Amino acid sequence: MIIFHFEVPGSWLNFHDIETSRELRAVFDHLVSSFISANAALNLFNESCDKHEDESDDPMALWSQGHSRKLELRGSLFESLGEETPLNSSEYSFQVDKAYKLEMWKEGRGSKSLEKSALIIFARAFVYALDEFDRGLEAFTKIPNAPSAASELSGKMKGLFPDLREVRNSAHHMEDRVRGKRNGGRELVPQAIDNNIARSSSGLIIGVSINGTKYGTTMANGHYGEVDISAASMSKLLQMMQDVIACFNWTGRKQHFPKD
Repeated sequence: MIIFHFEVPGSWLNFHDIETSRELRAVFDHLVSSFISANAALNLFNESCDKHEDESDDPMALWSQGHSRKLELRGSLFESLGEETPLNSSEYSFQVDKAYKLEMWKEGRGSKSLEKSALIIFARAFVYALDEFDRGLEAFTKIPNAPSAASELSGKMKGLFPDLREVRNSAHHMEDRVRGKRNGGRELVPQAIDNNIARSSSGLIIGVSINGTKYGTTMANGHYGEVDISAASMSKLLQMMQDVIACFNWTGRKQHFPKD
């Protein structure tokens, strides 16, 4: 587990206007919550990646074991299905695959589809947490008399994570993206893509992809965008949090986050 931590030099904002101070503190608390959520999501993503790699140590050996067991199941199914069902029929293949999966699950081996879905869920949670943090930074611009330095931080965040907002929006509206639609039902024009996920000069729509540690998808502008689910991204977020803290004058006892 990787824990990203930070200090706050006080417990309260030392701000002259009580109402503004209340709003600023509410946004700050939201930023802290989003930061901790991102850290938690990163750890869950890493754990899921490690588990996936451990179970893929020797794919040839796993395939050989599975093939041998399926041959055994095929023989026993021949007796249960009867001679009227041709041995080379699709029904045999279906029943063998089904029986093999049920047997593996009963023995405690997981479903690869579920494991991949878990990986995507944790990656998406990280993306959402980063986006919530950025929206918190944007909220500073809507608070009258907020320090100008705080109002400028969202622009810096977008520079660090240029695809974040559009990747998050596509993740939230995947039912539109997979149909080739932008926001409001407008037509999406897929742009050329050339990476280790896909290559197409005429454009291609990618729904959800995990490319190493990167969560990617086709954005509303037709381009493929990514957000890195990594300690490097958390380090950038930590710097943003420290920049937020430095925007304000604090009073009271120092604090250390995350709290126990």
